[in-house]
Amino acid sequence: MIYVNNKMISPEGTSKFSKEIAAGFKAIKKRGFPVIFNVNPNRITTSKLAKGGTVKEWNKHFIPYRTTISGFSGSEKWVYTRNPPSKKDGNLVFKNNGRMVYKKFFALGMDDIELIFFLEYKCPLIKNGSFLIENKAAEAAEKAQKLTSDVEVQYMIYGEGSPLSSFPRNLRALAAAWGVINVLEKNAGGEYIVDLNMVKNDLFDAVKDGERRKERGFEEFMDSIKTHKLTDKRAVIQQAIDRKLIKYISKEYRYIFLDTEGNDVGTICRITPQQIGKKVEALNDYLNLHEYEMDLLTKAVKHGDESNEPVVVRVEKPERTDIQAMDFHAMAEEAKKCKGVRYTGVGKEALRKSLMEHYEYV
Repeated sequence: MIYVNNKMISPEGTSKFSKEIAAGFKAIKKRGFPVIFNVNPNRITTSKLAKGGTVKEWNKHFIPYRTTISGFSGSEKWVYTRNPPSKKDGNLVFKNNGRMVYKKFFALGMDDIELIFFLEYKCPLIKNGSFLIENKAAEAAEKAQKLTSDVEVQYMIYGEGSPLSSFPRNLRALAAAWGVINVLEKNAGGEYIVDLNMVKNDLFDAVKDGERRKERGFEEFMDSIKTHKLTDKRAVIQQAIDRKLIKYISKEYRYIFLDTEGNDVGTICRITPQQIGKKVEALNDYLNLHEYEMDLLTKAVKHGDESNEPVVVRVEKPERTDIQAMDFHAMAEEAKKCKGVRYTGVGKEALRKSLMEHYEYV
């Protein structure tokens, strides 16, 4: 039972205290049981024994079942009690003032939800961080979900009856989309240079690594099987990297197009310092929004697949009249593709002149 200002409060009531308790019960039930209160690890010390060895020590705590909370509308006296209070001289008398805790933890179940609410939301000893709340059920559920997802992903990659098993090309495309290198490349005889079993192993490792780093893990992998268009785009981008059609210049924080001799023939996009750890993802995001550059890569990769000729990005050259008709924004986008053409801090006509000179129209 919970009392506030000497009045028993029920979560089914209509007062603000009833609503507060009801909301707390809802959150506690959602998290699950048992609820475990652990002594804060930062408040546990290690001492050496005279005979050798060590022992961990922590303060023994008395956890009070009553507290006074001050607010704008006055003081609120909260009390938890397992048994109804008695009366003396017209005042309520609560027999149990609290409990001593000697161990590093104590656990409470569903039957103790009122005590859990009081401790978690009102008890000063819990609120000041002396104890931290742990939830084994939620952790177990999360672990079980990960194991289930792990099995689902394994089946999709390795299972003989999985949707991917009959389409090795799709599996290779998925692997490329996950950053596995050279999985779509073929030798002169038209055979893939990376064995399919190795592709499966590398793909599974990449997905698990993404799950561990909380980036692109199990859920994203299962979703990608359904979204072929995005997966195909990512596969093309990985092929472009494998075939050295594009390159990342670390000193300049930018991706560039390369010609057949490895020369810089234009900037694709720039990477911010915050994106360095996920620069391939940043490149993917950029190309998803920029059809012109994505189309250049797609055509180059497709041309190489069909002709077996050296693959090169053919950057289309705008006509003189096209440049003359461009507004500033269009010229700035064009300048990003041109090495040495500055498009920041310059006027409209100066930028137009630079583009004309770059394409040798003047």
